[in-house]
Formats: sequence, structure tokens, C-alpha cells
Amino acid sequence: MDIGWLITAAILALDAIISIWNSYVAGKVSNETKALGILFYILGGLLPMTYVMSIVITILLAMFGYISYATVNFLLNFIFIFFGAAIIMWGVIATVTSIIATVKTRSWKAGLVSVYNIGALIYDMWEYVSDFGDAVKDMVSDLADDKEGAIAALIIVLGLALAISFIITYLAYKAGKGE
Repeated sequence: MDIGWLITAAILALDAIISIWNSYVAGKVSNETKALGILFYILGGLLPMTYVMSIVITILLAMFGYISYATVNFLLNFIFIFFGAAIIMWGVIATVTSIIATVKTRSWKAGLVSVYNIGALIYDMWEYVSDFGDAVKDMVSDLADDKEGAIAALIIVLGLALAISFIITYLAYKAGKGE
């Protein structure tokens, strides 16, 4: 196993842990403001976990030879386009929330979180905008050459990823609510 796979696995594991934590915190927020808690849950927990699970399922299907390179490429480009937008929306909300917390609490720790969130948001937006065109072009090209049913694979991968992610994140959300 090379270093690239180890880094990928570490990032996916960290993203999954953060999604679970965000779901737990969303449950806590729901105790105070239900609508905001649900928004935090969907954008900060469920969608990022579905992103992680989609990538993991796609990689596993490819490793076991169930899908071709073109289908993998199509799936990963779709995942990037759709979930990238969701992650940026969440980044804006998380950044604004952390800045508000910094201003209200005057805490240097909250300030560090705000600085991190601002940097991460700028980086994510730059990556998304700079790679969006290529991802769309590759996706369209892969669909034009599709002989294995990339759309069916997409539906299966997203369905499985959403189901697994919902179970994991909803349990964390309920734990945060104290249920």
C-alpha cells in the first residue's frame, strides 16, 4: 500500500469522524433551535458522511472489479461536483457561526477556529471552482462512452451511501439531543 492510499484513508476517516461530531453537535443545537439544528445536521453531518461513504463504496466496487475505470471516474466526478457544493455551503455556515461565536465570547480558541474555518473555506472554494469545469467535462465524456451503466452505479452507490450515512449520523444526532 502506498502513501497516497494511506493519506486518502486518513482523510476519509477524519471526515467521517467530523461528520459524526457535527451530527452530535447538531443534536445539541436542535435542543435550542430545531430548524438550525436540522440544517447543521444535514449540511454538517449527513451530506459529508454520504460524501465519504460514496467514495469508500466506489473504491471498494472498483477494487473488487464490479465497475470499470470510466464508471469510477464518472462517480468520483459526480461526487466532487454535488458534494463539493454542499461542503462549501456548510463551510460558509460553519465559518459565519464560528465568527459570531468569536465575537460573542471573545475567546481566542473560538478565534483560532474562525481563522481555520476561513482558510479552509477559501481553499475549498478555490479547489472547487478551479476543478469544476474539468469534472463536468470528464463526467459528460464518461457518460457518452458509458457501456456499463454508470447511472445505475451512481444510483446504487448514492443509495447505499445515504442509507449507511443516515444510520450513523442520525444515531449521533439523537445522542446529541439526549434521546
